[in-house]
Amino acid sequence: MLLTMNVLIVIYLVFMLGLAVVVWWRLFSMLDLLLGHPLRDRLTAHWPVTEGTAENFEAGPRSIGRRTILTVYYSYRVDDCLYSGSFARLYDSYDSAYFAGLRWKERRISIRYKPGRPSVSFFSERSWRLGSASTA
Repeated sequence: MLLTMNVLIVIYLVFMLGLAVVVWWRLFSMLDLLLGHPLRDRLTAHWPVTEGTAENFEAGPRSIGRRTILTVYYSYRVDDCLYSGSFARLYDSYDSAYFAGLRWKERRISIRYKPGRPSVSFFSERSWRLGSASTA
């Protein structure tokens, strides 16, 4: 009986830890999106950079408060392998998000990718705007 209780307590603690990690990650992601991704920008600053293309976009239907989320989907190559990713931005209205998406579509962009795991990527709008990212 005591062994069964210990096993149940361990299962409960593992479940609660997993739940806490998921909640923390969602809060981190939401805060990062609201602030314009400064946290991810800083964490990925040392990653290699390659050129990618903004392929498509989706404006809405998700929103935060009264702001609309624009999701831009991009592709990039590392060592002759094709990868894809996405990034999100907040806009004040659906129309502004949609027209921003039209401006992004088919644009060449600089993509940071994780060393040793190039399927993990991040688009830094800050480095793209400043032109500080080099093409690999």
